Amino acid sequence: MKLRVAALFLMACGGAECPQPTATPVPAVPSPAPTAAPMEDNTAMEDNTVTDVRMTLDKMDQIVRTMAADVQRQGGIWEFRYEGLPLTIVTDARADRMRIVAPITRTNAMTSDQHDAVMMANFHSALDARYAISQGVLFSAFIHPLSTLHPDDLQSGIRQTANLVRTFGTSYTSGELFFGAAP
Repeated sequence: MKLRVAALFLMACGGAECPQPTATPVPAVPSPAPTAAPMEDNTAMEDNTVTDVRMTLDKMDQIVRTMAADVQRQGGIWEFRYEGLPLTIVTDARADRMRIVAPITRTNAMTSDQHDAVMMANFHSALDARYAISQGVLFSAFIHPLSTLHPDDLQSGIRQTANLVRTFGTSYTSGELFFGAAP
């Protein structure tokens, strides 16, 4: 089965009426010139032992497979079910980014109170995962640099992304913590 992010739109919208994402070509961005400063060492000290914490696609795959069901991977894209919810991870090594996304609802089905609530949640209770809108669909999204992604960040990102889907319409929380006063 060929994995496609466009499937997210179909899941969120129930099929044929769903808006189709447009494939806009992205211009190539030249790599930055090397700098004289060395790259930050991506290791951690644990009990006086240096351990490599760089995330790789294979490490991501292992983590996703321990947490999720129905995992399908094609290169740097995963589709899976976490606690019954469909989630997708998309990575881009050239841009040093990864994102976990899950569809919630069509934006035209949202009330103005729900729109305001997701915006307030992004400030107070969504934390590392966020509500985001693309192509007329409201998503839960966790976005992080790939090179500094720690296994705990990936696990937390999966949980938070799923929690935002589950709590849409009620508490609008990622479930991990509240920043500042609880809404």
